Amino acid sequence: MNPLLKVTNLSKSFGIKSGVLGRTQHWVKAVQEVSLSLNPGETLGLVGESGSGKSTLARLILRLIEPTSGEVEFKGEKLTRLDHQAMAKHRAGMQMIFQDPLESLNARWSIHQIIAEPLEIQGWEKSRQQARVQELLKIVGLDLAVLSRFPHEFSGGQRQRIGIARALALSPQLIVADEPVSALDVSIQAQILNLLKDLQEQFGLSFLFIAHDIHVIRFISHRIAVMYMGRLVELGPAQKVGSSPLHPYTQALMASVPSIELGSKEFKAIEGEIPSLVNPPNGCPFHPRCPLADEHCKAQVPPFIEKSAGHLSACFKS
Repeated sequence: MNPLLKVTNLSKSFGIKSGVLGRTQHWVKAVQEVSLSLNPGETLGLVGESGSGKSTLARLILRLIEPTSGEVEFKGEKLTRLDHQAMAKHRAGMQMIFQDPLESLNARWSIHQIIAEPLEIQGWEKSRQQARVQELLKIVGLDLAVLSRFPHEFSGGQRQRIGIARALALSPQLIVADEPVSALDVSIQAQILNLLKDLQEQFGLSFLFIAHDIHVIRFISHRIAVMYMGRLVELGPAQKVGSSPLHPYTQALMASVPSIELGSKEFKAIEGEIPSLVNPPNGCPFHPRCPLADEHCKAQVPPFIEKSAGHLSACFKS
């Protein structure tokens, strides 16, 4: 099976300017040499703490920002080599669901205008737009009576359903969901996650699903990619990564999520904070927080290699 999405050695650095002349004094390496793939109908979960580079990677994949180096292929086409006009043809197939639906929806537009916007941009006739908007509302479980209302009149879960309807408007093959349930109550999170699963089964969608809660990622994903300081540190089937994580950082993420079962934690919770991206540590980026680190870890960056079938890790100790 050919992958729908293929990312090869993707990197992004941001310059920090200072001084009277506004010259670049430092570089922040937000994403470093990330390689991954996503198959048709698959959900790849991307997990890590805030500041690990997840959202930057998502925007690089969609070419909302330009990479410093590396390649992004979508349906066999190298997106990073396309001009603006050629890239526009692929926009319909790649859509995004945002973390905060209230911020991502135009407060001055009605729900009909919001969902119809991508159809308008693609030149659909008004009659086709109307029919498609009504169809999308039914798909995400909203009543047609909401069409004339505005975003502030809805709950967070309802607004996220509206955002999902907008993302589905042009029948995309890939949807990047950037923390789509983190701003919602737990019960509403479950509803949205189940809706996304149903939509995937119904339309054969592929998801790049981003979250900081590894248990949410385990529930929704077929495979899990763990990101730390702009690098992938673990990648593998969700069952393997969830039950037998190889990297100490993944183990710490598992332990950091609260559990109602006393004494149930198998791993030690993560300590400390992510080091500065302006002045990152030498060697393994996780070594200042890792209980297993030794002098070898402080001197060299571990290679990201396959440890067992389909299960990769970047750790000398795993």
